[in-house]
Amino acid sequence: MTLRAMIQADVANVFLNVNDFAVGAVYNSTASGIINRAIRVILDFNAKLSPTEFGSADTATIYVRAADIPNPVIYDVITIATVPYIVQTRINGDADGIWALSCITDKRQSPQGA
Repeated sequence: MTLRAMIQADVANVFLNVNDFAVGAVYNSTASGIINRAIRVILDFNAKLSPTEFGSADTATIYVRAADIPNPVIYDVITIATVPYIVQTRINGDADGIWALSCITDKRQSPQGA
């Protein structure tokens, strides 16, 4: 087995194992036609931004397996424990079988009466 194959096996069986580092998530992509796909991800918070009168947002890097999501694009949504994270950009490619995605939560306040 090559080193690359061993790394890809570790990604799938260790890092993206919900008993180790990963959490369950739901992936939706209007661009790709992916609706409610259950996947495993690694969530890495980057910053918790202070709320203002307009709401707040948190940034995170989310790692997903390329075999689960072959082509993530901006505005795809990854929902983790009812919190939607919106993909902003790809940080790196899938050379090791995993995407690193820069994401942001959207916690804007609803207009009054909505």
